[in-house]
Amino acid sequence: MGTSLTLAQIFGRELEALGGMVHEASSTSDIVGIISEIAAKSGSKRIITSRLGLENEDHFLTELRKRGFELTELENLTQPRAELASADLAVTCADIIIASTGTIVMTTNQDEQRLATCLPRVHIAIAHSTKIVSNPQDVNDYVRDHLVKDPHCAISFISGPSRTADIEMKLILGVHGPHELHVILKR
Repeated sequence: MGTSLTLAQIFGRELEALGGMVHEASSTSDIVGIISEIAAKSGSKRIITSRLGLENEDHFLTELRKRGFELTELENLTQPRAELASADLAVTCADIIIASTGTIVMTTNQDEQRLATCLPRVHIAIAHSTKIVSNPQDVNDYVRDHLVKDPHCAISFISGPSRTADIEMKLILGVHGPHELHVILKR
C-alpha cells in the first residue's frame, strides 16, 4: 500500500518536471536564507522585490541588504521597465498554486508586478502552502471573483521558467522570460 502525496509534493514534482524548483520555509529567516542561496548560485547581485505580506517584512529586506545584495522595492522603481530588465532576480508573491500542473497564479493590476515575473533572469515566487489547490478548475471562483472586482486586472498562470524548442527542436530556457523559476512555500 503506497502513501499518497500531499498537494505540496505533487506541486513540487510537477514544477520540477517543468524546470522549476520548490523550496520550503517555515520562517522569514528561512526565506532570507533560501533567497540568498539562490542569488549566490545564480550570481545575482541586484534584487527587486514586491511587497510580500511577510511577517517582519522590513527585517526581511534589512537582512538581504546585510548579506550584500543591492535591493530595490518594486514600488520605488523610477524606470520600471529598464530597472526590471537589468535586475538579476525578482521576488514576488503568488496568489494560488495549482498542484497538478506545477503552476503559480498571480493577479495584479500593475504592469510592474507582472513584468517582475518575466524580465529578470531569475524569478522567485513566495506563497503560503495553504494556497495550494489540486486542479486548474479549483481556480475558477478565484479568477471570476478577481475579474468582477477589477475587470482590468491581469491574471498570470506561470508554469516553470521560460522555454522554447523552436530552434532546431532543442529545448532552450530563458528565451522569452526568466532562466530560473523558484517557488518558496511558506508553511
